[in-house]
Amino acid sequence: MILVDGDRKSNNILINNSLSIYYILDKMSLEEEVFFNKIKDKINVVFDVGTYKDSLYVKYSGEVHYFEPYKEYIEELKKLPNNNKLSVFNNFGLGDESSFFDFWVNGYSFVKRPHSTGSPVKCEIQRGDEYCKKNNINEIGFLKIDVECLETKVFRGFGDYLNKVKIIQFEYGPGQREVGDNLNIMLTHLEQYGFTGFCYMFFDNNCNLTPITSRIDLWRWCNIVAYNKNFFDSEPWKV
Repeated sequence: MILVDGDRKSNNILINNSLSIYYILDKMSLEEEVFFNKIKDKINVVFDVGTYKDSLYVKYSGEVHYFEPYKEYIEELKKLPNNNKLSVFNNFGLGDESSFFDFWVNGYSFVKRPHSTGSPVKCEIQRGDEYCKKNNINEIGFLKIDVECLETKVFRGFGDYLNKVKIIQFEYGPGQREVGDNLNIMLTHLEQYGFTGFCYMFFDNNCNLTPITSRIDLWRWCNIVAYNKNFFDSEPWKV
C-alpha cells in the first residue's frame, strides 16, 4: 500500500482515516512476512503483483514473477540481493484488460486518488490469464496483490486461472470505496473459483489470523488472505 505522501516505505509514518490513526506501515510489512513464513513450504511459484521497488519475496528460494508497471522501480528491484531459484521481472501491471493507462507515480496508482498530484505517465497493464497462457503457468502457489484500489480488476483479469491459485493475499481498505468496490464484491468473486477461509491479516497473541465473519465493510487498510479448496482441505497457514 501507499502512504498519502507517495512514499510507500517511509518509516514511522501513520496512515489515518477520518476517525482515527490506526496503522503503521512497518507493522503491515511484518505481518506479511509472518504469514509468508507460514505458507512458503506449501508453494512453489509466487506472483507478486504491485511489487514496487522492493519485495519480501526476493528472499524466497522458489520461483517468483514480479509485476511492476513503473520502469524505474522494477530496475531498482533487479539490483536487490535475490535468493530466487527463478526471478521473472515484468515491467507491467496486471488488470482486466491489456493496454496502456495513466499511472500517477506519486500515489503509485492507476486511479487518480485525492492526494494524486502532477501529471500521470503511461504504463502498461496485461491480463493475468493471458500472461499465464503465454508463459505456460499451470499453477500459482501464492498470488499477492497490492495495486491501490484495483484488486478486483486483477481478479477478473485472471479469469478461470484463479482456479489454479492455491493461496491469495490482497489489500483491502477505504480506497476500494473510491472505485465502487467493497468487501462483498471481492469475496463473492473469489468464491466462484474455490476460495474460502477468508481472514484479515490481524494476528492475535497466539499468531492466529482473524476470520472474516461479516461482510460489512471495515474500510480499514489491511491485507486479506484465503485458500483454494481445490488444493487444501483446511487453512494451510495452520498446518
